[in-house]
Amino acid sequence: MHVPLPPIRASWFALVLAASSTTLAAAPQLDPIGADLESAQKRYKACLARRPFNFHTEARGRLARTREPEALKILLRDYSKPKEEKLGARPDRPIYLASKRHAPSYRHYARYTIATLLAQNFDSWTWDDKIAELRANSTTPTDAWLWACTVGADSRPEGTAKAINSIKSNLAMHLRAAAVEGLARHGNPEVLTVVPELCTTVAALKDRGERRMLVGALSSAIFAHKELLKDEQMKKAIRAYIGLLAADVKLSHSTKMVIARHLSKTIGKDALYIEPEPWLRLLEQNFTPPKRTEHTVSSMRFFGIEAEGDRLCYLVDMSNSMLKEIDPALQKKGPVTGPRRKRKPGQMPTEDDIPWHLVKTRFDLAREHLKISMQRLAKGKRFCVIWFGDEAGLFKSTPGMIPATYGNVKKVIAELDAIKPAAFNSPGWPKGKAASIAPNGWLRGDTNMHAGLRLAFAMRAKGFAPDNEHVDLKALAEGCDTIFLLSDGAPSMDDFYIEDKDYGEGKVVYDHEQKKEAPRRERLWYHGPYDQSQWLRADVDRMNVFRKVQVHCVGIGEADLGLLRGIASATMGQVHLVGAKAKAAGGKK
Repeated sequence: MHVPLPPIRASWFALVLAASSTTLAAAPQLDPIGADLESAQKRYKACLARRPFNFHTEARGRLARTREPEALKILLRDYSKPKEEKLGARPDRPIYLASKRHAPSYRHYARYTIATLLAQNFDSWTWDDKIAELRANSTTPTDAWLWACTVGADSRPEGTAKAINSIKSNLAMHLRAAAVEGLARHGNPEVLTVVPELCTTVAALKDRGERRMLVGALSSAIFAHKELLKDEQMKKAIRAYIGLLAADVKLSHSTKMVIARHLSKTIGKDALYIEPEPWLRLLEQNFTPPKRTEHTVSSMRFFGIEAEGDRLCYLVDMSNSMLKEIDPALQKKGPVTGPRRKRKPGQMPTEDDIPWHLVKTRFDLAREHLKISMQRLAKGKRFCVIWFGDEAGLFKSTPGMIPATYGNVKKVIAELDAIKPAAFNSPGWPKGKAASIAPNGWLRGDTNMHAGLRLAFAMRAKGFAPDNEHVDLKALAEGCDTIFLLSDGAPSMDDFYIEDKDYGEGKVVYDHEQKKEAPRRERLWYHGPYDQSQWLRADVDRMNVFRKVQVHCVGIGEADLGLLRGIASATMGQVHLVGAKAKAAGGKK
């Protein structure tokens, strides 16, 4: 059942954020390539002495954009010995159904962000000797992202040979897979020479997580070279890749779907076969596949988007703006009271079964569509529901990837129906300010989309990966393979929330969504960089580097469509804007 929201102390409206991505703190992101090193170093020294991770990331970005050898030296040093800060519970916000997953690690995320900056700004053979030296001394699971970002930057024969040797070596699987991913990202066709051998390795592996990891990297290698379909080396590689669908390889259905999606995009045919024979015939262009066949799996559906997969995560925005009333035009016409229509035995529910007289707000709309979607899930599917507001949490009725049984779905529906907005007359609300700070009411605060995505990718059959979700073998083997992400606004929060002095920068606000200005104070609360779309998308890329989860995005109201389309496009997902015709990822508004 839903846990009632505790009273919200007045301190929530006084301890506020500075350096938001929508204010002055975003300006340094516009520094041109070749910006002045001296000023970048000065800013770096000032920012690294501060606690908020947002300052650290901004300063490292400034350094990286200079593309100077001294800047690279500083970044490599930071990667080797990153600063750590302890993040705890925020005393200024209520605790909801918060997951027991620990706060994100500055140390890990410093390395993730530095690896991304290296790929963006030092991505050529000119710098590779120094970065290769760093890679040689960085071999933990955290470092897989560094390898995926930087292996392959040296396109000279000697650089390519070193990368191929690392793939063939006895290094840990997360490094070998990352090296394949790196070569694929840099468009190096030499990676195709190792695909047949690695497909044999996949067939011999026993661990399901390692299998998923290597298949994910191989999928990148195949898709990155789709224009080489007539090349002999590519033909050998893609035939070996197709061979992984053979029954005797015994891949999971979820992993086979990863292969099917990438083959569909590579060969350019709208099909999702999970057996090798049709793909081999398609490769030879012997037949044209029908759009739907008995070979495809049964679909899942949410807001009209149909998806394929076995393990589904619903990721639902529960920020305060979800309490805004919906456009009356979105209401279905027809009777709004009385008994619902009767379905025939075995008939799946549809949007026509929604009690539209109860749908007043965006959250009502999301809740009713979620109920319909869950009731449509076929036997054998597994699912979970994650919400995000100020923070993110897992529904109590879905403590892991649970089976889609009638009883389980019924429990989730009961939990959904129990969620109510906080009343403005609750103890702790500041008199006279509540309506202006949260004019639509209080659901669960701001839009911490990053926290929700972190939980979604960290999900295991039970509980979460403690860290490094991108290479956690249990998360790879047991976690979701499909995400339905619903949001009605741009991200405005992340989990790097920390108190520090007021540095006099940026705008101080009571509420990050309404951005109502507040007086400056001696001590303020700061979030990290993951309300910025470029960093949020980069971290989705990291978390999905081997999993290849398909993320389908539903936007309502003021949703950041650019962000949602970017996420969907990068994950072979779809985008739907509520109130408009469903759009393919990357399409125009």
